[in-house]
Amino acid sequence: MYKLEIKDKGLKEALRRAGNQRILFDVFRIVVGNALVKIKDRIQQKGIKGAKYTSLSYKKERRKQGLNTSFVDLTFTGQMMNAFQLIVQGALKIGLGWQNAEMAKRAIFNEKRYGTVFEPTKEEINELEKELEVELKKRLRV
Repeated sequence: MYKLEIKDKGLKEALRRAGNQRILFDVFRIVVGNALVKIKDRIQQKGIKGAKYTSLSYKKERRKQGLNTSFVDLTFTGQMMNAFQLIVQGALKIGLGWQNAEMAKRAIFNEKRYGTVFEPTKEEINELEKELEVELKKRLRV
């Protein structure tokens, strides 16, 4: 689990004065959606840092299917990554995850193997926090 912070004190105050939770919700929805894109892109385009396909038979099968074998991208059928999505859980709760139990099991298995790959990196969190502040400033006209 991760938390995005608003570091700009003036922005925090403007948000408090506005008192409009809908603005915050809409902006968080945009930023969490961007987090989803960043995480999927990192996994599927760059691969999981330090992970390699070690099974020769699995590499052979991936090659046969026309899939990448140079790095682990957690994509064979594409079902798990396609099911990874933005989930709204209430008035102010927005997260990322799987609503399909089978895909969630696959993700848990892969995180046990490779670590917390479905969470944003520190660099991604920094980028998302900047995006959060930019979006809030646009909406609050600060």
